Amino acid sequence: MKKRRKRLRIDRIAYCLALLILFVMGIVFGIKALLNLRIYNSIKKNGSVKLYKQEVKVWKKTLNYVHDDIDTVTIKYRSNTMEMDSSKFKNGMNLKLNTYKKYVDEALFDNVKTLYIEKNDILNRTDKLTIKLPRYLYKNGIVDIYGVKNKNDIILLAPSVKVEDKYITFNINHNYDDFFITYIKGKSISSSNNLNISVGESRTLNAKINPSNSTYNKLDYKYDKKIVSVKNGVVTGKKAGTTYITVTSKKDRIDKEIKVTVKKEKKQEVKKEEKKEKPVIETKPQLSTVDGITYIDGIMIVNKTYPLPSTYNPGGLTDEFMDAFYEMQSAARLDGISLFVASGFRDYDYQKDLYEAYVKRDGKAAADTYSARPGYSEHQTGLAADINAADSSFHDTAEAKWLDENCYKYGFIIRFPKGKEQFTGYVYESWHLRYVGKDIAKKIHDAGGISLEEYYGLTSEYKD
Repeated sequence: MKKRRKRLRIDRIAYCLALLILFVMGIVFGIKALLNLRIYNSIKKNGSVKLYKQEVKVWKKTLNYVHDDIDTVTIKYRSNTMEMDSSKFKNGMNLKLNTYKKYVDEALFDNVKTLYIEKNDILNRTDKLTIKLPRYLYKNGIVDIYGVKNKNDIILLAPSVKVEDKYITFNINHNYDDFFITYIKGKSISSSNNLNISVGESRTLNAKINPSNSTYNKLDYKYDKKIVSVKNGVVTGKKAGTTYITVTSKKDRIDKEIKVTVKKEKKQEVKKEEKKEKPVIETKPQLSTVDGITYIDGIMIVNKTYPLPSTYNPGGLTDEFMDAFYEMQSAARLDGISLFVASGFRDYDYQKDLYEAYVKRDGKAAADTYSARPGYSEHQTGLAADINAADSSFHDTAEAKWLDENCYKYGFIIRFPKGKEQFTGYVYESWHLRYVGKDIAKKIHDAGGISLEEYYGLTSEYKD
């Protein structure tokens, strides 16, 4: 009888365990079913879904509905919103958005505090991100958004973005690995020294906020309106006398005072007609090759004739490029022009994948007119970049016009000028800048905007 009771107890325990397992499985599957039902109804009704888990698996009918019936789906996770193309909506999505406080101390960044966003699964799929900012950022009212590639290639993607009730929204540029959001405080104002002008004479103050990549770049001017007038940083004498102009950055609470003396009469200058002479192009220097890289006049040459070794990799856009770009970017801001790097450094493998994709889409002959073969791309030098956009829609913009008229002042040239296809081997690209230094850039500009090939008498032709 005792043995029989023991068997009964074991049977009962096994039976209870089985019931418990079934009960737990029912709860788990029930929760998943309810979650999936909520997701399905939400997407079908609003095209968006609020998720509370970092990873979620959805019904097949939910996936089918998203892929077949809507173009974009909005994912809401915690206080952040991500908008993605419906084709990227898949099972097992990792919705964790890695954000944390980080201090960046590279190039023009003086240990600035940022909200750093590490790229992961959700950013790879997301096209647009709305993110809640911490107080140390939203209190400023505006922020800059930077992209990070190869850990040290930092590019301003969106300057002076307005904060709306602690939130900002920006498009994800998938050319970059990470992103960070920051506010760079202006520390000082530099400008012309004391001015001496005559009544009716105008002079530029050349006032700038330092550092040049400061987030807030608007300057205000306080002055005696009876003696001078100031418009867009240009001072005009109205009445003889001495006064002071105070240049101020209200948000960063910095200012500078400039003494201005206005004389009664402006000296009359007899202008002599000067005979304009065509700039003389210097005799072609000799080409030299160092470690498989071609140089002329100290300038690295890369085109269809002169390739780079596949192993050449400066690690990103060079410091000289970035320093010149930040200087140009700051000057453009004063003219109401926003410039940023849309596509910078590309290594050999990246260019190989890009070129092959174009060949597959348009054929080799067509691809060769607008895309460089691997090893023949200036992007591999770290001295070239596409500004703001990389398509013909950029041609007629105010930004393109500004670059065409001013980029040489900072050491850049429009690498593939309009009407120079026979020399460069590429169609006109108003957005593609190459850094060659201020001296060479000015000479090329003064020569009528000719191509680099024309200036040095070079060819640009593939051997096959």
